[in-house]
Amino acid sequence: MSKSDKQAELFIQRLSKLNAIEVVGVAKMLGVEVIEGEKLEGEHREFHDVLGEMIENFCGLGRRQRRNLLKIMDKAGKE
Repeated sequence: MSKSDKQAELFIQRLSKLNAIEVVGVAKMLGVEVIEGEKLEGEHREFHDVLGEMIENFCGLGRRQRRNLLKIMDKAGKE
């Protein structure tokens, strides 16, 4: 298992400890849209689609950005 695979696994573990609004915040930080179309009229995307895109975008971050995001998620999950 590569280091980026381990970080992706850690990302999923920490994501699972967050509440819904925090998950939406992480999605926004990663540039992932949770609602398709207009915000008031748009439809919610399937969670597995959003999660897949979040993992893909997380893996596309630089090493330092991934590490900083994991630290933020860790702190948010402990509160």
